[in-house]
Amino acid sequence: MNIPLNIDWQQIILHLLNFAILAGGLYFLLYRPVRKFMDQREEHYRQMETEAQQRLDQAKKTEEAYHQQALFANGSLNAGKYVPRFCLPTFDKLFVDDLDGAERPEAVSDEHWRQFLELRSTMVVWSLTMIARVFYAAAASRAIRITARPTSKHVKSCRNKSVCPACAGEQNTVFERRVA
Repeated sequence: MNIPLNIDWQQIILHLLNFAILAGGLYFLLYRPVRKFMDQREEHYRQMETEAQQRLDQAKKTEEAYHQQALFANGSLNAGKYVPRFCLPTFDKLFVDDLDGAERPEAVSDEHWRQFLELRSTMVVWSLTMIARVFYAAAASRAIRITARPTSKHVKSCRNKSVCPACAGEQNTVFERRVA
C-alpha cells in the first residue's frame, strides 16, 4: 500500500500498536507499583505526623503541669489575667474564699480592700499562694515541731483530706514526716 509522500499506514499502525503495548506494559510494571508505594509512603508519613501531633499535645499538657507563670511582673505581683491550664482551668476548684462577707482589716483602707477583692480572678491569687508556700517551707525548715490544728470550718470544706496535713493527722513535708 503505497500512498504519495511515502506514508505507509501499516507501519504507522504498527508503531502506534507498539507504543500502546509499551505504554500499557510500563503502566502495569512500573507506574502502578510506584504509585502504590507512593500512596503507602504518603499514608505512613500522614500517620507519623498525626502521632507526632498527639505526642506534642501531650507534651504541652505535661509541660503545662510543670510550668508556672511569673509571680511578679513590672515590679509588683503579677496581676495579669489567669491563663487556664490543663490541670487547673479555673481557680474556683482550688481556691474558695469567703472574702465577700469578710470584714476588711483595720489597717487596710476601703479603697485598698476593694482593689484587693478585684484581683481575685487574676494571677495575684496564684502568686500569693506560691509565696505563702515559700514562707511555710521557710518556717518549717526552722521549726522544731509543726502542729496542725484545723478549724471545724476547714475540716468541713477541705477537698483534699487524704493529703491535707491538718486533716490527715500527719505532716508530710520535704523536711519531715510526723504523725499527730
